Amino acid sequence: MQSLEVSEDFSALFIVVSRPIMDTIFPQMKDMLSFFFFLKDQPNITVTNEEMHVLVEYYSMLFRKAAHADNFYKKEICQGIILSLFYEFYNLYRHKTPHIDVTENRKEEVFEQFLRVLSETFRKERSVNYYANKLFLTSKHLSRVVKEISGKTAGEWIDDFVILEAKALLRSSEKSIQEISEALHFANQSFFGKYFKHHTGMSPKEYRRQ
Repeated sequence: MQSLEVSEDFSALFIVVSRPIMDTIFPQMKDMLSFFFFLKDQPNITVTNEEMHVLVEYYSMLFRKAAHADNFYKKEICQGIILSLFYEFYNLYRHKTPHIDVTENRKEEVFEQFLRVLSETFRKERSVNYYANKLFLTSKHLSRVVKEISGKTAGEWIDDFVILEAKALLRSSEKSIQEISEALHFANQSFFGKYFKHHTGMSPKEYRRQ
């Protein structure tokens, strides 16, 4: 949790998307990967009342559909709305910030391909060599490109994905630590515990107790 100070006339709508749903949507967002990195530098834009109305309509529809427990395709419908909302945001940014560079050079393309493969297989594969082979590159070349584009090595990206997933499972699921270890394809619970502590400074059990 994070405490924020806001003015009395501030109001906001939030949509929190679970990791499993994002993992499903992520492969369909191939046009937007570089956009997410742009957001770090410019996280807000000004919209008109009409544009805001469109965004609020998506929010309201998502809220209504998520509340319908008897809808056989609730999950698929909600995922479609979320994906559409992302594209609405992207469209607004494209119009309001024309300096966004939507063209990609080869290095950016490699990085985005790496993230796509990583998002699909990080639970099973933690070797840089695996991802390099999938992209028909050497491990050294992949690591150099990823570091140049993002400031982090390929190995650090892999560890980040795994640790974020582990934290999410420890906080929001009923799975035992052993089950989480198996879900992330660690050889055993002990190895998972050492890996988690190495990257977070605490054991999985300590993290869950926070």
